Amino acid sequence: MQPQLIRSGAVVAALVLAGAAQAGDTNRYEVNFDGLEIFFSDFVSDPVGTQVITAEPGRYFDQAGLDPFSISVCWNVGAQYTGWRSEVVFAFTATGSAGDEWLSIAPYGDDDTGAGVEGTCVPMVSAGEIVVPLDPFTYSVDSTGDVRVAMAATWDDGTGFYHSRAETAGFFFVLFEPPAGCDGAIGACTEVKKTPGCDDADCCYLVCGTSGDPFCCEFDWDSSCVSLALQLCDYFPYSCDAPAYTNDCATNPIVADNGVSYAFDTPLANFDGPPIGCANGGAANVWYLVENNEDREQLLTATTCGTANYDTALALYDMGEVGSSISGYALEGTEVACNDDGPGCPDFSSTLVHTLLAGRQYLLGVSGYELGVGTGTVTIGWEEIVPPIAPMSCTNPGPD
Repeated sequence: MQPQLIRSGAVVAALVLAGAAQAGDTNRYEVNFDGLEIFFSDFVSDPVGTQVITAEPGRYFDQAGLDPFSISVCWNVGAQYTGWRSEVVFAFTATGSAGDEWLSIAPYGDDDTGAGVEGTCVPMVSAGEIVVPLDPFTYSVDSTGDVRVAMAATWDDGTGFYHSRAETAGFFFVLFEPPAGCDGAIGACTEVKKTPGCDDADCCYLVCGTSGDPFCCEFDWDSSCVSLALQLCDYFPYSCDAPAYTNDCATNPIVADNGVSYAFDTPLANFDGPPIGCANGGAANVWYLVENNEDREQLLTATTCGTANYDTALALYDMGEVGSSISGYALEGTEVACNDDGPGCPDFSSTLVHTLLAGRQYLLGVSGYELGVGTGTVTIGWEEIVPPIAPMSCTNPGPD
């Protein structure tokens, strides 16, 4: 059975039972609910039995969870139905993107079962601790430092009696203070640098946490920190060995000029990008950097239409703001456009058209379909997008 994290009564995620602690100082707070009668609550007001815990304002929640518990779920006399195990929640307040809100953990997830006979209760137990990790920098303690903690039921049977009773039950939450080296750090986690931390906060916490090395957030982000980032942060395993051409590697692209054609050659090139969706995986590639230095969108057209001797494929990757460092490890998940066979293009050559956002830079990979390689010319150009002319109308015609 998977516990579920709920906000405002709507399930937003089913979470695993355990996760690694974040880096930085942590404090764990325990709340006891033994003997509590659990009533329905819509969380507009505090549920019955709410406890207020004083914590450090502004600290982030690392995880929340439940101690081993035994709860009786009841079918009250006079109720049409039994209460369900899935309706019992442990709840706490936190500040998130929507402001202050109640978050709830439903330990029995979607188990819609309860007592089988009116006037009876059935047990709901957990033999072990349940831990629900929370995304870094997502939820924090509000400015008062108060965290309200409660148990409640999400269904009202209309009898006025309690829905369930906690025979033994305990809740806990863990707060953490992020390592100073991660706060405002610059530079990719995959690059060696002489300053601590890196600009991917989630990865920075992992590298400097219990599974990594605090040194990386206190002194230099050296090669061992980069190795940890590649190991812990699920980056694309980028490599480009013995480049055969100037722009063989994504990290050393040719900066494209508007409207210029470039001869290319791929038989000896590396295949140093992620699989290309429109090209059955793709093939060896060469790279061009397209920069939109304008303050408005531009329409990019890149084409090998009729100018290549093999089945080409073009893929475009958003690499952030113009001037940002380009990391091959960041390629996966950044593809924004792809074309294998352009309309009307002979020999399965390609034409890619895509809107470039203002101030953004893009990597254009010239590749092939399913390991295809060859030679050709790619033309790269962009132009300002002309807004459409509003349709003409005549709402107040004259006498003519």
